[in-house]
Amino acid sequence: MKNNAFEILGIANKELPVSNLLAYYFNPENGLGLEFLNRFCNVVDIPEVPKNKMISVEREHYILSDGKKNSIDILIRVGEPNNPDRIICIENKVYSTEGLEQTKRYVAALNQEYPTCTDRQYIYLSKDNSSVDLSSHSFIHVRYYELEPLFDDGRYCELPLLEDFYDYYVARDRSRFESPEENKLPVNRDNYNELIDYIVYKLNRLEENGKHPYYCARGKSAKSSDLFYQVSKHNWNFEYDKMPLTFHLESSNGSIALHFETNPYIPFSKLGEKRTTVEKLRKALRTHFEKVKMDEIENLKLRATADLSIAKFHIPGSTFGEYISNLCKLIAGVDREINKMLELFSIHI
Repeated sequence: MKNNAFEILGIANKELPVSNLLAYYFNPENGLGLEFLNRFCNVVDIPEVPKNKMISVEREHYILSDGKKNSIDILIRVGEPNNPDRIICIENKVYSTEGLEQTKRYVAALNQEYPTCTDRQYIYLSKDNSSVDLSSHSFIHVRYYELEPLFDDGRYCELPLLEDFYDYYVARDRSRFESPEENKLPVNRDNYNELIDYIVYKLNRLEENGKHPYYCARGKSAKSSDLFYQVSKHNWNFEYDKMPLTFHLESSNGSIALHFETNPYIPFSKLGEKRTTVEKLRKALRTHFEKVKMDEIENLKLRATADLSIAKFHIPGSTFGEYISNLCKLIAGVDREINKMLELFSIHI
């Protein structure tokens, strides 16, 4: 595969120049911007922008809110810039994740700056995470590969670097998900992020309502500073006895562990008076899974003494496709059983 302009210039993984280019593509002043913007609106399933409206596209829109400086990557205002009828906020991520409550802060800051504007859309555009647990669920998460329909119209080839943009940010990402190496299973830590990303993508594709409830969680090892990746789901985070708790699935080749812990994580030995609450739920979870008989689970191993890991499940499969298929079935089964267990404690999530 030949290198394209982004790779040659050394900016392929840098957000600022990519955001600059996207803002240019959306700008009506380039002659094709309004059409490109409206096709983008169609792709992300938000209303189009009328042709007879004033439109301003701004890069790095700064807002000071609650003493914190917020910098919105791309802000599109429809109508008078100081009193818009509509705003479209785009947060662009290239190989990075959300900052501390970043999307939540952006929603609050825009509410404060434009209190009379009720027509708002928030887009979280990313290259590296098939689904993310954003602090604000007002944001619509869109992966770069989902922008494929934007490039159907040959007229857009007139836009600078469009062919290179499509090649690097859309086509390569799409091919990675549509054509996995059928007989290759990633077994080392370097490939694990990509495997989790693909698992989450497949799980969300199975959802009939079009929502993306599963996401890639990232954490640090309790014994080292190593990063690891997990499969989690929005409704696996809950509160019990005024304590935030969470489940997630953490994998190595051939098996996957169900973890149950505080969120954010506090070592079990340091929970203090809340230790009784956590241990009560931990025992209930173990007891529940001891009784579980379902096709998705093979060779269930309960972890009676582990602080974090409740159980490990064997994942059969000699090829990538087989492994992914069985893992998706397993996660669906675990999801069902977690909810059953929580219902026993009348925990509504």
